[in-house]
Amino acid sequence: MIVDADLLRMGADFSDSAGAIARRGAASLTATQLPANIFGDFDEAATFHRRLSQAQTVYANNMSAYQTTFAQLASKSVAAASMFTDEDSDSATLIDGAAVEASS
Repeated sequence: MIVDADLLRMGADFSDSAGAIARRGAASLTATQLPANIFGDFDEAATFHRRLSQAQTVYANNMSAYQTTFAQLASKSVAAASMFTDEDSDSATLIDGAAVEASS
């Protein structure tokens, strides 16, 4: 099996970047509130405003969850890259040791 540890680390960087974008998006959505009567001063406008505000909250919460998911993915990718690199190094050491023993 061939594993490109650098590619795993690059994927982790992309995940971190995507998480930062999601975090900023969630913060922007949370910080921006629509004025109460922006759509007019009648019942349907109030209902639309309430539903839009609820959707805004849902999307902000989803984006925060995405940030968490991206951070976990990045962490696991870095751990996997390190694990494969360490395993490869250990295997190389064992092979080199076997070669020395065979030539002795």
